Amino acid sequence: MTSVKDCVRLGVRGAVALALGVGSLLAVTAVTTGPAGASSPSWSIVASPNTSSSQSNFLNGVSCVSSTSCVAVGSDYNGSVDHTLIESWNGASWSIVASPNTSSSQSNYLNGVSCVSSTSCIAVGTYYNGSVDQTLVESWNGTSWSIVASPNTSSSQYNYLNSVSCVSSNSCTAVGNYSNSQTLVESWNGTSWSIVASPNVPGSQYNYLNGVSCVSSTSCIAVGSHYGTSVQTLIESWNGTSWSIVASPSVPGSVHDLAGISCLGSTSCTAVGFSGNATLIETGTSAPTAGYYEVASDGGIFSFGPGATFYGSMGGKALNKPIVGIAAVPGGNGYYEVASDGGIFSFGPGATFYGSMGGQPLNKPIVGIAASPSAGG
Repeated sequence: MTSVKDCVRLGVRGAVALALGVGSLLAVTAVTTGPAGASSPSWSIVASPNTSSSQSNFLNGVSCVSSTSCVAVGSDYNGSVDHTLIESWNGASWSIVASPNTSSSQSNYLNGVSCVSSTSCIAVGTYYNGSVDQTLVESWNGTSWSIVASPNTSSSQYNYLNSVSCVSSNSCTAVGNYSNSQTLVESWNGTSWSIVASPNVPGSQYNYLNGVSCVSSTSCIAVGSHYGTSVQTLIESWNGTSWSIVASPSVPGSVHDLAGISCLGSTSCTAVGFSGNATLIETGTSAPTAGYYEVASDGGIFSFGPGATFYGSMGGKALNKPIVGIAAVPGGNGYYEVASDGGIFSFGPGATFYGSMGGQPLNKPIVGIAASPSAGG
């Protein structure tokens, strides 16, 4: 039976899943065949391990840095308490990775994970200390998972972390709710976690944040729901200084909840959830930020402004020919460097490499580069 505590911990989205009795793990993948656009994507079930065929196993979040490196997190129930569950994908199969718990007698849950490389991941969730649920954060260093100290509003208040988004190993944002269901936002600066002030809808008894997506340290969107006279969607935006509530469409008199969000840049965000018994998808933009880049002939990049996130460069690396240009990805989550011989070097999660003229015969040297407005080339 779904308890009040379970509903508070999991929010509207989690309580629905719990009430349905979701148990065993299910891993799903999408693949495309043939040239781009030649066929529709197809989904298939991928084998994934469980701690035991007699134990309930749940996966709640996943993060991939490549087609051969993914991490999924959740929990397994051993008959008395829940423990953390982490699985890893190596391009061929999923396997269970050892993960710590606060105590063998305490319930521990992981709800979300974000990886910036195969050696740097953060997972968030909650654990039950015998009286109340408290925040739980775990970190992956490429070899093992460890618990990282995370703050709570009070040792006597319920605190939950439901989602996390990292833009680098030194910049992560986690969201959730606490106590009588008020929003909770925490920030990682590479050294420690701290609570960041976040607003709640005036007059709403319950405020939940279920998902978050950051495209830079100064641009994040968090989504969830709030409840006054009915359950309505909640969207909050981070501009590098403060969080603010953003107007989101809802229809009064029904249940509307946003469970997750993904932003490709400050101009393209998609949030998903449910409206009554139907799916719900909303699109919008995150907080606009400004900035620009300079590039040197040796590949060194210099970034200026809150919207110009540095993702790396060819500075200090061997080049066949000098760099002659740079192009930022629309939305600000990556950029390309181009050399006079046509070689292209991509940096950032939005800068997909599609090929180059490097090593190909040219009548004249390359003199510049431009990214397509759709960020698709």
